[in-house]
Amino acid sequence: MILCHGWEAKAAKMATLAMAIAEQGFQAVAIDATAHGHSEGKVCNFDIMAKDICSLASQFSEIFAIVGHSMGGMMTMRAREFGLKAQCYAILGAPSAPLPIIEIMKNMLKVSPETAELCQDKIANQIGYSWQELLQCKMYTPEDTPLLMIYDTEDDEVPVFHGERIHKTWPAAEMIKINGVGHRKIVWDAEVIESVVEFLQMEKAKKVIVGADLGKRVG
Repeated sequence: MILCHGWEAKAAKMATLAMAIAEQGFQAVAIDATAHGHSEGKVCNFDIMAKDICSLASQFSEIFAIVGHSMGGMMTMRAREFGLKAQCYAILGAPSAPLPIIEIMKNMLKVSPETAELCQDKIANQIGYSWQELLQCKMYTPEDTPLLMIYDTEDDEVPVFHGERIHKTWPAAEMIKINGVGHRKIVWDAEVIESVVEFLQMEKAKKVIVGADLGKRVG
């Protein structure tokens, strides 16, 4: 299974979660996207990050699960358009759309509304949707694959409304709300790690049961 870090983060940030998953018998591989961590390159964008995830996934015959934090979760969902396929997904504090970046531009860089709109269009073009489609959660088009979503109600970087928007688009997904952990520490939180591990164990057990049932029918 693959773990995907957020924007301006790196694979090492996912280490605690990866080790907890590996202790349950999974092969856990954390990615360093282009220009992040130990990977080469000086420039990364949303399109590159999504394709990086696909490229890593293509090295394996089968991907059981993908866990993505923040933009890593959002780009995991986007990567499905490039053929990415896993048996289940988990996203931690993932934006429903690239709104956090635009908010940073407005609040910290004090860009004008016109400049913000130009940036929105450029980001949307990178991802392959219109800005309005992104706001409608087009990257989170639902499928039959199980999805776990975990959000902190006190996250001020990716507020919980992002998860709620995604949940409306993908109502079959399981959404867990936690309190007081924040955006960046969510990948280290013991309660979050336990929830992710339990989700993976449950989905693995379902696969075993289905496989056994099919074997009986064939026999």
